[in-house]
Amino acid sequence: MTVAVADPSSDALHAELVQYLRRCRAALRGSDPVTVVMGNEAADLDSCVSALTYAFLLDKEAEPGSPPVVPMINIPRDDFSLRPDAVHLMAMAAIPEASLLFEEDVGLPALAEGARLAGLVLVDHNRVAAKQEGLLPRVVEILDHHVDERMYPAEARVTISLVGSTCSLVAAAFRERCPGALASPTLRRLLKAGILL
Repeated sequence: MTVAVADPSSDALHAELVQYLRRCRAALRGSDPVTVVMGNEAADLDSCVSALTYAFLLDKEAEPGSPPVVPMINIPRDDFSLRPDAVHLMAMAAIPEASLLFEEDVGLPALAEGARLAGLVLVDHNRVAAKQEGLLPRVVEILDHHVDERMYPAEARVTISLVGSTCSLVAAAFRERCPGALASPTLRRLLKAGILL
């Protein structure tokens, strides 16, 4: 079976998403605070897509002057090739792999130590990994579909719903808060893959 690769020229939101990822990389090279949206440490397809798309939504909603919202795939870049479904999906959606941000690109410990981590949003999990426990006080929001472990700050905004995927929750957030974006073939392709796989 042959599956068509997205034609980014016919999707204005695709260009906006790719430009957004360039701005994220530039923000990380700067000295101002950023908010990081991070998937779980398994970095499965749902986690990768929900981190990317929810960060994009939060950034679109941000007030002028707010810290940029940066998505992070919670593995080293070299490990991404071990997630062939995610690699294939990004290629199909014409999202350059080089534009994605991984652990070493974001550098969470350095951001936190340098007082540049404005907040941490967890998607597809609701408890920080053991290697990231020191970041627990920085958690400001959770969007997840797993059982609530109640291991996050009391003031964090928490949305946990036991549905099939976090991408379902991200799609619902877009439908409610930015419905026009769902007309994008790129966004639909990304979210649909996270929901179905």
